[in-house]
Amino acid sequence: MEDFKKGAQSKAEKNISEIERNIQAQNQRLEDESTLQDEEKAYLENKIQQIEQENEVYQLELQNKGLTTEEHSRRQFEKQKKIKMLKTKIELLEKSLS
Repeated sequence: MEDFKKGAQSKAEKNISEIERNIQAQNQRLEDESTLQDEEKAYLENKIQQIEQENEVYQLELQNKGLTTEEHSRRQFEKQKKIKMLKTKIELLEKSLS
């Protein structure tokens, strides 16, 4: 009977030791996974910040191009207006010369 108790206790201790090793291995795996996720999160946050900065630059460039296009359109309108006025003056001068 005593041998049976010692055998059962020894078996229980081995099972507990194995469970502890499994728990430690699982904890290490989870810690490694957590570290990788933290690194990936930091990388992605950095990437988001870079993209936001690039977006700001592109928005400013787009706004500047819009203003340039608007200025160009305005100049073209003014040129067309002057051309029309000069044509009218030429026509009036031609009529007065005739």
